[in-house]
Formats: sequence, C-alpha cells, structure tokens
Amino acid sequence: NRNRNKDHVKSLLNNMKQGTWRFNGDTIRFDRGGELIDGQHRLAALVEFGKPLPMIVVKGFDKEAIKTIDQEVKPRNLADLFKMNGVKDATNVSATINRFFAISETNSFISSNRYNNSHGGGTISGNLKCKITIDAKYNEYFANPDLWDNIVLYARRCYKNTRLLRVSDIGGMYAFLYLRMHHSDEEIIGFFDRLCFTQTDVNVINLLRDLLIRDLVSKNPMTSLVKSQYLVKTWNYYIKGKDVKVLSYNKNTEGIIDLI
Repeated sequence: NRNRNKDHVKSLLNNMKQGTWRFNGDTIRFDRGGELIDGQHRLAALVEFGKPLPMIVVKGFDKEAIKTIDQEVKPRNLADLFKMNGVKDATNVSATINRFFAISETNSFISSNRYNNSHGGGTISGNLKCKITIDAKYNEYFANPDLWDNIVLYARRCYKNTRLLRVSDIGGMYAFLYLRMHHSDEEIIGFFDRLCFTQTDVNVINLLRDLLIRDLVSKNPMTSLVKSQYLVKTWNYYIKGKDVKVLSYNKNTEGIIDLI
C-alpha cells in the first residue's frame, strides 16, 4: 500500500458523516495471503465512522496485481461530475467554482498555488491547496444552479469581448464579491462592464485595461499573481469611490492585497 493520505481519509470520513458517501461498486481487494492491496483509505475512514456501509470485498489476487491498480484510471474531477449530470458549460462552471473557493480561503485573489507574501518586512512562503472537497463544490453549485449559470454566462460575455481575463477569474471574483462580501450585482457588473465593454470616466479602470492590453502582446508578460493584484487594487479603488492617475503594484512592499 501507498503511504496513507490523512486528508483523503478525512475527506471520505466527512462524506460518510454527512451522508454523501455513495456505494459505487468499487472493491476492497485482498491478495491470496490475506494482505489488503486496495481500499485502505475507505476502510480507515470506515473504522473512524464506526458504522457499517456496503462494500464489495474480493479475495485471492496475485500479490503482483497491486502494481496495476489505479495506473490506468484518471480520477474524475469536478468538471467530469458536472458533465455527467448535464451541467451546461461544465468546464467553465467547475473552474469558476474552484476559483471562488480558492479566493474564499485566502480572502485574496491569488492565482498561483505557490506564492511569496511580504508583511512587515517578513516573508511568508506557502502552498495554497484548497481544502474544500469536490463534494462540497458540487453541492455548492446545485444549491443554486441558476446563480452559478448566470455568473458564468456573464463572465463568458466579458471574456469574449476583450479576452483580458479568464472566465474563471471574472466568475470566481464575481461570486466571491457577491456571496462572501455581499456586494450588489449592480456594483460588480458596473465594474466589469467598465473594464470589458466601455470606456469609462473611472480612470483607474482605464489604467487597468491598458495594462492588461499591453500585457497581452508583451514578451515578458506579468505573472498571474501580479496581474491578479492589479485587479484587486483596481476593484478596491473603484468600490471606495477613489480614483488615481497612476496604477502601480510592488509585491515586495504591498504583499498580497485583500479584496474589500
């Protein structure tokens, strides 16, 4: 067996406790000598759960069979689950929900898994892994599918008009500002309409648009992290009703900026 993944066991256990664990025909497998060769995480979660659940147990495999288990299987991701359940534009919906939860965990619009963040002269290095399970993300969508479909539809319109930001960046930020920060549709759409569709008298948005356009043709484009922080700064200026003549960002002195 591989080393036991405690996070995976915890995720399975949470599904069992919440009643979302489903019997799907996957087997618990033992070799001819009685050694467990597949199913350690399910069984470890079941021990902690302390209640019976239906599983198929198969015995008598050749010990070498463990080398072939899971080698040709690609785990289903969120987009796969959405496609199987008839969700339109499943790829963009799943990417947007993933982005929403990533922003929600940090309160920041961080685009990369690895980041360097400076605060008060100190440097913090971390690995941002979203702790939310696929089941939780799946349930988030189906709790309000019309909301998510409308957010993704609007984000796609923005993307198709300018291609300055990804659908998931626009949609994930929209969802976070609406669901977590409780901004209105009018405020959020007003911001992205000005950025993606029309020239505006809000200079900071014009500065961001020009910056993103130049970046599209630059030989040294901005990193996702820097680009996202320019977006955050512009939103924060916009929602506070503050305008600027120059839009700048310094990662070493400003670190990761929170959305407001």
